[in-house]
Amino acid sequence: MSLLNAPSNSSQTTSGPGSTSATPAPALVQEKKRKYHLSASRDPFFAELRDLNFASVGKRLNKTARRLDEDYNVYKVRMCLP
Repeated sequence: MSLLNAPSNSSQTTSGPGSTSATPAPALVQEKKRKYHLSASRDPFFAELRDLNFASVGKRLNKTARRLDEDYNVYKVRMCLP
């Protein structure tokens, strides 16, 4: 049995104490998600991360996240000032 696929109704027709209904739980229903294909030509940050050593990717992501947070905080301050 796979966690990604809901069990079929024919294999879940047991009865007795502790048995569950044959209908799949809402959490097991597969959702259609949009796939995003990354490419270095459209995303320069991806090109930079792609060429880094795996040990340095976390540091680079952290540095970029902190810069974005700081930029956002400056933007919020500017928008709140009269």
